[in-house]
Amino acid sequence: MIECRLRPRNRRVRALWIACICLCLFLLFGMAAVAKTTLELWTKFADERLAPHRMLMEEYERLNPDIKIEYATVTGDYSTKLVVAIAAGAAPDVAQVFPTLSIPEFAHKGLIQPLDRFMTAAGIKANEFAPGAYESWRYDGKTWAMTCDIDVNMFYWHKEIFAREGLDPDAYPVTIDELDSLARRLTRTDGSGNLTRLGFVPWLGDWLTWAAPWNVEWYDAETRTVTADHTNAVAMMEWMASYALRYEPGQINALTARISNYHHGDAFLKELLAMQVTGPWLIGDMYQFAPGQWGMAPLPYPQQGLPNASTGNALTFVIPTGAKHPEEAFKFIHWRTDFEQSMKLLDMGRSHVPVRIQALRAFVRRFPDYLPVLDVLTGPNLKPFMPMMPVSAEYSRELRWAVDQVRSLQMTPQAALAQVTQRVQVRLDETLGK
Repeated sequence: MIECRLRPRNRRVRALWIACICLCLFLLFGMAAVAKTTLELWTKFADERLAPHRMLMEEYERLNPDIKIEYATVTGDYSTKLVVAIAAGAAPDVAQVFPTLSIPEFAHKGLIQPLDRFMTAAGIKANEFAPGAYESWRYDGKTWAMTCDIDVNMFYWHKEIFAREGLDPDAYPVTIDELDSLARRLTRTDGSGNLTRLGFVPWLGDWLTWAAPWNVEWYDAETRTVTADHTNAVAMMEWMASYALRYEPGQINALTARISNYHHGDAFLKELLAMQVTGPWLIGDMYQFAPGQWGMAPLPYPQQGLPNASTGNALTFVIPTGAKHPEEAFKFIHWRTDFEQSMKLLDMGRSHVPVRIQALRAFVRRFPDYLPVLDVLTGPNLKPFMPMMPVSAEYSRELRWAVDQVRSLQMTPQAALAQVTQRVQVRLDETLGK
């Protein structure tokens, strides 16, 4: 028998080759094990406002070790930069779009993807959400966005001012007539006749929310007709003009110029207003700085109007056209807007009102003061901030122009709204290719 022996040098070479092969296999399979899909998410808001949201991103990464989220705050003209990125083939996987009135324009231009097939596959149903919130995600028969919470405008009054003026601090105005009467009673001037406090100013804040209780129809979707000079819209503007006629625009402007942050309670804390309309962000500030001094209720409505009516706005999640990982992007959006994550919003403060009805009911059980919000969100009279049409953003700018003309007494409501109707209709027809 012939015995074959390896020389020491050959044994060392073979061992070296085996070691190299093992190392390569280890690196190959090891790299595969830690490979991650990177989801790029764009937002327009600064980091300090996003700390709670970043915590949720980190939680999602922990639950999904194959996912890495790159969270980018885009400064400057966010919408333009997002459009440019999509057109250049460099779209993020998820983008936050605000306000919701921007969604139809993005959808009409083909800049974002419909979510219906993803939602159907995930078993998501419309009746899980506040009806008005769900409708604000839809355009042209499709769903284009989702969100976990909503900014719904409500009516607030200063209870201490009411009590000092001999009014029941727990009795709020239900109708526009009652609101106007209280506004007159609670307005004060100094010895020179200058306004020191106004009972109410209807065009401050997100004044377009008044279109809901006034039952204004800004747009006929069937005929694609702009109706800014709708009878109820003219009546609403005439009501606003009555305040300018009563107190003189310059006087009102001088007082309101002293309000440094209308939405976060400055008008109440300085007692410059006795009543105002704004969103849920006011509540956290008032609980912190003036507990027990304020009340919240649905917006007052006119005789021909709607009770428990308001508008909702939100920071929505969309999937841009050209996103590299649409399936993974929707999985994240679904998780971010599900019931469990909606419940976590309760721990982030009173300003985050869930849009999921189940979570909203739990929210109100924890914060009973929010019962009026529940009535508004679950009722039929919560409207999108603007009608879902591809020129909504431009339409809202035109309406701001109109209210400026009316409150400064430069034009009548009928004349101003007629011009808006004409200009926006021309722009809409161009957009639709008529």
